[in-house]
Amino acid sequence: MNLNDETCALCIDGGDLICCDSCPSVFHQSCLNINELPSGDWHCIFCCCKFCGLFAENKKQNTIYNRNYGCVLLTCQSCRKKYHETCLEANNDETIHFNRASVCGKTCQEIFERFEILLRGKHDVGNGFYVTLFCKSHDIGWSGSKIDMALSIMYECFQPTFVNHNGNQIDMIPNILSSSWSSSLAINYAGFFTVLLEEGGHAISVATVRIHENQYAEMPFIGTRFMYRKRGMCHRLMNAIELMLSYLNVEMLIIPSAQEVLHTWISCFGFEPLDMTTKNLIKNKNVVKFFGVEMLQKRISKV
Repeated sequence: MNLNDETCALCIDGGDLICCDSCPSVFHQSCLNINELPSGDWHCIFCCCKFCGLFAENKKQNTIYNRNYGCVLLTCQSCRKKYHETCLEANNDETIHFNRASVCGKTCQEIFERFEILLRGKHDVGNGFYVTLFCKSHDIGWSGSKIDMALSIMYECFQPTFVNHNGNQIDMIPNILSSSWSSSLAINYAGFFTVLLEEGGHAISVATVRIHENQYAEMPFIGTRFMYRKRGMCHRLMNAIELMLSYLNVEMLIIPSAQEVLHTWISCFGFEPLDMTTKNLIKNKNVVKFFGVEMLQKRISKV
């Protein structure tokens, strides 16, 4: 039985693919920007330490272990990258003190702590409107009722968005809303959180956001109930999201746009097509991919 994926984790296309020996993900050689095919066991960048780039498996202990550095390969709870604790200590001037979660540096520690502050309670955005954040991977602010409200709005705005993964049709929307983790990068939505705009207990607009360190955040879905459209609700939600990203010191927001709303995102919301620097920045990153859309970017103003 073939346990590997059928499409490249970076461009979601098929063809001649290189298999990672520690996760189901596969890649085009050109997407990885490598000149020669790796010999022997090969582990993708998403399975290796972000600092030393190494991977090794200790099958006896059933854990990931680097024989050169002698430590378990941990996952940062903020940026979701792998790292060795000894590599972290060698690459940071100050020791990271964090009890509730493992983080791979001061930047990720700050984002994680500030994000948990945002998860607590409602945030007033004026005129009786407020936003709440929730993320299933955090114990703070998450509830099944919030997920149901967000999912209801999403299905009012979008058709189910299926990803064909190894012969199975997986609906992207509920998996993103529930921040579902997978060992396969193509359907790994860990790290997503949901922002819900409400008034008097009525859910109005919703967006899904995932932060990639402080460099950028991605927002694959944003929608408003039909009865509230053309009343500035998307602007309210977008303003709140940008303020939150500014508080988290995130530099840029990236979104996919269908051609029919491209002009609106550019002229009304201040987005622009990806420049070459941003294209290179996200090329080898775990960003949600769509066919037939244009990716846009917007710099986040500092408050």
